[in-house]
Amino acid sequence: MTRTGATRERQNDDASKGSALGSAAETDEQQRFAHSVAGAIARTWKDDDLRAVGLGDRTVDEEAHWDMLVESGLPAVPIPEEHGGFGGYWIDVVAALEKVGCALLPNPLAASYAATVLLAHSAEHGAGLLARTAAGRIRTTVAADCTASDWTDAGSHAVVIDSPGTLEIGGRTTVTGTLTAVLRPTADIMLVPAGTPDGTVVVVVDAKDCAIDSRTGLDLLRVVGSVRFDAAPAVVLLDASTSALALTEAHAAAVLALSAEQVGACRRSLDRAVEHAIERRQFGKQIGSFQAVAHRLSDVFVETELARAGVRHLATVLDAGGAPTEAARMTHHQTVRALKLASASGIQVLGGIGFTWESTAHHCFRKAGAASSLLGPASAPSPDQLGHRADTGPRFTGPAADLDEFIRRELPLHRAEWRNDDSFAARRAWQQRMHAGGWVAPGWPVTFGGRGLSVREQVECERVLAAAGTPMLAGVLGVNNVGPTLMALGTAAQQEHLTRILSSEEVWCQGFSEPDSGSDLASLRCRARRVGDEFVIAGQKIWTTDGMDATHIELMVRTDPDSTRHAGISVLLVPLDTPGIIRRPIVQMDGTTGFAEMFFDDVRVPVTALVGGEGEGWSVSRTTLSYERTGVVVLAARLQQAVRDVVDEIDHATLPTQTREALAETYTRAVLLDRYGARLLSAMEDGKTPGAEQSVVKLAWSQVTQALGEARLAAHGAAAIEPDVATASAYLRSRSATIAGGTTEIMKSIIAQRVLGLPR
Repeated sequence: MTRTGATRERQNDDASKGSALGSAAETDEQQRFAHSVAGAIARTWKDDDLRAVGLGDRTVDEEAHWDMLVESGLPAVPIPEEHGGFGGYWIDVVAALEKVGCALLPNPLAASYAATVLLAHSAEHGAGLLARTAAGRIRTTVAADCTASDWTDAGSHAVVIDSPGTLEIGGRTTVTGTLTAVLRPTADIMLVPAGTPDGTVVVVVDAKDCAIDSRTGLDLLRVVGSVRFDAAPAVVLLDASTSALALTEAHAAAVLALSAEQVGACRRSLDRAVEHAIERRQFGKQIGSFQAVAHRLSDVFVETELARAGVRHLATVLDAGGAPTEAARMTHHQTVRALKLASASGIQVLGGIGFTWESTAHHCFRKAGAASSLLGPASAPSPDQLGHRADTGPRFTGPAADLDEFIRRELPLHRAEWRNDDSFAARRAWQQRMHAGGWVAPGWPVTFGGRGLSVREQVECERVLAAAGTPMLAGVLGVNNVGPTLMALGTAAQQEHLTRILSSEEVWCQGFSEPDSGSDLASLRCRARRVGDEFVIAGQKIWTTDGMDATHIELMVRTDPDSTRHAGISVLLVPLDTPGIIRRPIVQMDGTTGFAEMFFDDVRVPVTALVGGEGEGWSVSRTTLSYERTGVVVLAARLQQAVRDVVDEIDHATLPTQTREALAETYTRAVLLDRYGARLLSAMEDGKTPGAEQSVVKLAWSQVTQALGEARLAAHGAAAIEPDVATASAYLRSRSATIAGGTTEIMKSIIAQRVLGLPR
């Protein structure tokens, strides 16, 4: 596992559970390394060993498997090659750490990685210790408060330099003080943050010169200890000018290791609960077919995937040398949240068996409880800790930079004419302006009027639009859904619509839902009879987005009256000025009329309106909906900016605690959803067909959108009685997020059946 080998090639579909995102590893090499570590663990650590921990006087020994971990190479991955390591990236260890966590293997890797970071920051005096650490000849730890979220504050350190004076790197001194909770108290060498009048320094202390008391607590698999220094001899490793950055990164590395392990523990809880839900029968059925069980486990999967996304995000930040504090706090918060849900749900699904010592499920539950206070409180970064970024804004490159330049020039001109008008006419005017610049559909092929951008480039362009707060397009369904369908399946004549879709000359809607067919599209009844060279349409559609403003509709109809469910469905392209069509607005709860119901009274369209073959409409609709949910993935990139905008516009000082916490939670989930979406888009970029994993994005996106609407209103305090129009509209419209495009319940069922493999 070297830096050269850690190129960002993407992984193949993970065989487990049919999920393309089921593994934290991205490259084949990372997967092989993770499986190698898992194999080594399986040979030395069994479930019977796990069950024995805590029984009688049997206590855990974190060092018992250290030689095996050293032989696997796991501790040496992030150590530079010139110091005996593999010179890998932090991203290279996360998949292997998940395997460690899934096995619930007691280990001191978090402490070792934190020490590795400190030693790497002192190239001259840490080199020898790094080489010996990589080779497994010494065991190192950071002797700092393992319940603290910050190791840099000199005033909070319980250990101090006895005679500060002038401290030089490599110089000798002594330290005094007591630490009550330290990770890996069994280490040979302790790297101790110590307070001085000039700030924090880091010193090296031999464990033989300390008084150490090791113990376990709620988590029987995690050893902590108290360490007393009484004028202990020490050598200065880092002075006050260099220690802050090193300690911040060391703390983040420890968070990374523990969080990756916790993701593995989540997966262990989930996998065993799923296995039991498939095997266990009650009332003559597999309990996994009960919606309550299926949806509970779907929630666990979503939270685990967001936690995994957080771990990968933190690893990427550390690899890039960025400031890791915010990413570390988000990751810590989400992994603890996920493990609490996963461990509790695992026990619940297992029932009485889960409450026994025999099942080992209690270890995950114990770990979740203890992790809440390990390396600081597991709370999301509060709004004031996020910092104000509105003045700086993101920096773009490539096509996104070109779009940014276009937006900076054109958006003020649009605002001068339309101000903040969000009407259909205003959005159509904006689309026409975007079309003139060639930016309506940058992801479309050049031959169809686009720019041929990659999926990743499209997402970056979405970030440009989100940062600028541009209006939505008037014909967004035509651009995002209908257009790609016609490019994939339409005839040459049908593809002539594409130019008019881009210009907004044609605005398309989709006629899918019916009064008795919402998410269950296969039950539709709107019929189309073949009469010569025409189809005659009779029936009703409802909840048609943009139905009152659209000029055309992509209409799902049943062309075979004797068929049921998916068979016999066809898709027709219908101009909405065709005789026999009646449109009626549906007034929404915010007073707007964004939906319509439509009635088709023997509406005649030519056979050439058929997309694909007759009776192939289900396949056509799947193509359309796959692009729709791809659009939802792209919307995830906008969601983070939307939350950021709300955070920036409020007065943090006046926020009630509950509202502050809600905003912090909402922002954290928006960021993690964006990172998860980036993983999904990477898979799509590699040619993988959009699958059921997109339901994770839709589900989490809808939850965050609703939470944002509520938090934005709550931030107004007493003024929420009479909020401004934008706040009231955002609050009211947010309720549709868990309905439109597939209800929350349907999304959870898709995850349960298609990702987790639970029975119907």
